[in-house]
Amino acid sequence: MRIWIGVENFAKIESAKICVNNYTVLVGPNNSGKTFLMQLVQGISRKCSSLVDENIMSTVLMEDDETHKKYVFSHKTILNFLYEINLKLESAKEEIVKDIFGKEIAIGK
Repeated sequence: MRIWIGVENFAKIESAKICVNNYTVLVGPNNSGKTFLMQLVQGISRKCSSLVDENIMSTVLMEDDETHKKYVFSHKTILNFLYEINLKLESAKEEIVKDIFGKEIAIGK
């Protein structure tokens, strides 16, 4: 599975979309935002686990009784799961950026 992170109007970056794999290379001129983008990716990666709550997990929950919970990751449930994560990221973007960089930084999307 590939995970993509996209930003628009973030610091010096007008628009960027990168695939976060085991190995990702950022290439560009000095002072173009490569380090900033990498710090953002690392920060989001750390923050994502705290964003997953019961509401988001309910998108993949298929069975819940007193003894166990059964989660099913199908194409449809993964799309719903990702949609909910993206909603949380969008609504918390200012807070996430402030946590990562220790200051407020304008971010479009």
